[in-house]
Amino acid sequence: YAKLSYDIGNPYESAPIVIQKFIKKYPSNSQVPELKKLLIKSYLYSGNYKETLAAIDQLSNSTPETNKIDQEVSYLLGTEEFNKGNYDAAEKYLLRSLALNQNKEFTPRALYWLAQTYYQEGNYPSAIVRFEKLKTVDSFPEKQQLNYDLGYAYFKSKKFSQAQNNFEEYLKDPKPEFKNDAKLRLGDCYYANNQLNEAISVYNDSEGGNDYTSFQKAMALGFKGDSVGKIAELKKLISTFNNSDYSDDAQYEIASAYASNDDFNNSNDYFNQVIKSSSDEDLVANAKIYRAQNYIDLNQSDKALADLRQLGQEYKNTAYAEKIVQAARPIFTKNSDTAGYQKFASDLNVKIDASEIDEINLNTAKQFYAKKDYKNAVSYYEKYLTQNPTGENLYQAKYELGESYFQTQNPTKSLLVLQGVANVQNDYQDDAATRVAQIYISQGNSADAKKYLLNLSNSSNANVKNYANVELMKISADEKDFDQAENYADLVLNNSKNSTSVLELAKVIKARSLMNKGKDKEAQTAFANLEKSSNTEVAAEAFYAKAFYQNKGKAFKSSNETIFKLANNYASEEYWGAKSLVLMAQNYLALKDNYQASYTCDQIIA
Repeated sequence: YAKLSYDIGNPYESAPIVIQKFIKKYPSNSQVPELKKLLIKSYLYSGNYKETLAAIDQLSNSTPETNKIDQEVSYLLGTEEFNKGNYDAAEKYLLRSLALNQNKEFTPRALYWLAQTYYQEGNYPSAIVRFEKLKTVDSFPEKQQLNYDLGYAYFKSKKFSQAQNNFEEYLKDPKPEFKNDAKLRLGDCYYANNQLNEAISVYNDSEGGNDYTSFQKAMALGFKGDSVGKIAELKKLISTFNNSDYSDDAQYEIASAYASNDDFNNSNDYFNQVIKSSSDEDLVANAKIYRAQNYIDLNQSDKALADLRQLGQEYKNTAYAEKIVQAARPIFTKNSDTAGYQKFASDLNVKIDASEIDEINLNTAKQFYAKKDYKNAVSYYEKYLTQNPTGENLYQAKYELGESYFQTQNPTKSLLVLQGVANVQNDYQDDAATRVAQIYISQGNSADAKKYLLNLSNSSNANVKNYANVELMKISADEKDFDQAENYADLVLNNSKNSTSVLELAKVIKARSLMNKGKDKEAQTAFANLEKSSNTEVAAEAFYAKAFYQNKGKAFKSSNETIFKLANNYASEEYWGAKSLVLMAQNYLALKDNYQASYTCDQIIA
């Protein structure tokens, strides 16, 4: 009866019910195994897939035939549950189908829909793994869409390069109904990968351009630096798509683009429209904050601060509070009001890191330093360095503090700070060492100055090196170390960029060195070249040297004539005038004119 019900049908009772009754009544009957197989088929043919699987689960032993049915039915149930949106159930059935692998037709399809299930659940990595496996399968019904689906999975995972490759591959043979969408996603991939020209081209070519493509094109233009083009495209979007979901965002982005062009008035006009019309609370809050920042750039700091204080009360204890505090920071920094900034933040329950206060102190110090307000710069550098005795800004801060001390007539403190910079290799070492040397020179401490100048003479900076050579030349001359003085003088003379006065000083020192060494001919030539100097002191010394060598050559009358020229033309140079009179007295003695010699000596004594 049960077999007949299956073979020819039963108008009174369904075949599965009749078969189940027999199995239940005669469980030990030899026909039960065969009837269980018939039960599976009866459920299958009636479309009752869940009961089919339940019947299969009751078998004591599976066969290739039942496994094949199990695989197919599990696949069908999986896709059925997928279409209903029951992704957990779909995953369960599809995994069951894949575990059997009897029918090669259903295996890739089950894997495909399992990947789709993972995609719908947001498990993109698992979806990608399974989609990628299917690339090696020659053919299955869903194969044409594989690159499209894989492109989306990579896109959702923010792996835009891989997404781009798959969308490009898909568009070689797309389904017509998916072609435009795939092109748009390809454009989005170009946009995300900063291939902005390619993105704009795709958005321009998309069929039936809409507000989305217009907005994306505008954003791409903005990232290209074409803020004018961005503004024009967004204005076109607003006028073309009156009720677009992108209208508020478009107005906000127009405002941002105007601000990037320093057109803060137009920027605020659009921020005002966002504030007035948008229902997006996040957009409105940000528009209010950026409007206040525009007031700062318009030099309306009082208005900006008033707005920010009001916003602080409106958004206190929200995520916007920190943005408001940061927006207010330039106002307090400009006014050197660190305490005011701390209070503003505290009133909004925003905690400021000590590092931020340190940064403000440093920036404030730099502002005062740049304006040559060294007195105020000192206090802020001191605050910063007290809290930051180490760090990347250490040597700059110490150098500028030392320089500020110097400029405020405090050489003792300046030396103390600058020596700490000059004695360690850093970007400010040469500048600090130069100032230390200058301070020591001004104090008449040539010995300590010389230590720093010797190091500076090896500097890679040509100007610093030249300065050191000039000062070392002077010190060597003062110390009567004529060999060194002459060496440094040669180095100074080889630098044509030196001023005339420095070059003449080098020539004088070299001439003195030659005189001291007894190289009379070379010394006379060197001094003769200085007789026409516009520097009266240099010229006076040159004429004295001429008279000296005339005396030495027993040309006493000529020597006196030279001394008369010196006295007439360079009367203001008392030192060389006095030395010349002594020489003149010697000349008179040599000429046996004791009266004139005595008279000349009286003039010197008087």
